[in-house]
Amino acid sequence: MITSDLSGSDTSVVPKVFIDTMVLIYHLVGCKEELSKKTEAFLEDLEKIKYRGAITTFTKAEYLAVAKKWFSRQQGRKPSRAEQDRIESQLESFIQDMGLEVYDADRLIEQQDNISVFADCGRIVKESRPIKGSDDHWLMVGAADSIVIKLAEYAYGDYLATFDDSLQGLSARLRPLDLRRCY
Repeated sequence: MITSDLSGSDTSVVPKVFIDTMVLIYHLVGCKEELSKKTEAFLEDLEKIKYRGAITTFTKAEYLAVAKKWFSRQQGRKPSRAEQDRIESQLESFIQDMGLEVYDADRLIEQQDNISVFADCGRIVKESRPIKGSDDHWLMVGAADSIVIKLAEYAYGDYLATFDDSLQGLSARLRPLDLRRCY
């Protein structure tokens, strides 16, 4: 099936890019200027329909946890209910404004014939190779990363937009779109 957006672009051939939680954090909460510029350049490409942006409900939950933690570190206290609602509302507005596809993580898992999600995640971790980071620390695809990767694969994603260097060692169908190097 061919689908198109309002500009008439054929979205069936536009790569689907799942967006890593930290990309959302860097855009909505803030970060170093270098990462901010790279994030903005990536988001401009989404607006130009170079990619179809997507996330899952797992990514939304992860975002809320990280944003609340960052808020608490900056303010020296936990966010009030109203502040938590504002954090969530800001994310929802961004999703809407950017036209991101949101996949229900539970449904993605339910739709699989062979429900071995965590075994699949274990294989991703096991088959991924360690990468030596710029600070001489060894990096590895982690368990939470493997869940994000598996969910994106279930939703037929092509790439995972990320700043996470550990994903360069990824051994999976989904390919990392390293925003630090691409932008």
